Amino acid sequence: MKSKKYYILPTITNNKKKKKKKKKKKKKKKKKKKKKKKKKKKKKKKKKKKKKKKKKKKKKKKKKKKKKKKKKKKKKKKKKKKKKKKKKKKKKKKIVEIK
Repeated sequence: MKSKKYYILPTITNNKKKKKKKKKKKKKKKKKKKKKKKKKKKKKKKKKKKKKKKKKKKKKKKKKKKKKKKKKKKKKKKKKKKKKKKKKKKKKKKIVEIK
């Protein structure tokens, strides 16, 4: 019997330990954060209506009012009117002499 020749796949034959190449660690560069500029919102201009110019009144300084003490009002007593009694006039009796 002829011995059969087997072909060994090359991947299996490469069982030799390969020297591991040391990978150089790449230093990561820190990225500088860019500051975002805040966009200014544009204010919409309102159309102004032409107003008649009013003369400015000078503001008067308000004087502080002193609180006045309230005086209690005295109640006036009503005087009762006395009714005058009419005096009855006594009739004078005339004395007449009898002759």
